[in-house]
Amino acid sequence: MSELQEIDKVMRVIAIIGGIIGLVESILVLLDSGLLPYEFGIIGGILGLILGILVILLGIKPIHYTPVILAVFGIL
Repeated sequence: MSELQEIDKVMRVIAIIGGIIGLVESILVLLDSGLLPYEFGIIGGILGLILGILVILLGIKPIHYTPVILAVFGIL
């Protein structure tokens, strides 16, 4: 296995784990039990759910620009 394939697999695993963590946090925000001191209420919870699901899907089935998309979502 080449180094590029190994990096791709690691990126996909990290994306799936990060998406699951994002989903859990957004569900906690929607239940008013968020772990972070700063929240954006229901809008932030819904946006977190959408982005978490999208990141998990990109980890399972990546597209050509997946690393760039994941970097942008990481900043958000």
